[in-house]
Amino acid sequence: EDYLVAMKPMKKEYDLVTASDVLNYQGDLAETFFRVHDALEDEGEFIFTIEAGKSKDFMLRNTGRFQHSEEYIQKLAHKNNFTIIYDEDIDLRKEKGNFIKAKLYRLKKS
Repeated sequence: EDYLVAMKPMKKEYDLVTASDVLNYQGDLAETFFRVHDALEDEGEFIFTIEAGKSKDFMLRNTGRFQHSEEYIQKLAHKNNFTIIYDEDIDLRKEKGNFIKAKLYRLKKS
């Protein structure tokens, strides 16, 4: 959550924000989406991965990381004026010999 503090003063400074294998360490992503939207220039893009989950919004796994549902990401995107322009199911990394199922998103600030 330190990145949220660093992002507070940023207003329309970036055309791209990325977060690969990062957001799974935070459950509630509402402030993240809000801060990223503020930091992006008009039509800027937010590209990120999440560990895929079937829970209502997000769920803490026994690994100590969070899974986020597709519906939750769609809800946050809509609420924060992002358009989902790309999403893909991916294998994020291997853990104990098995791939962690994840989702890659590309959002554009509306």
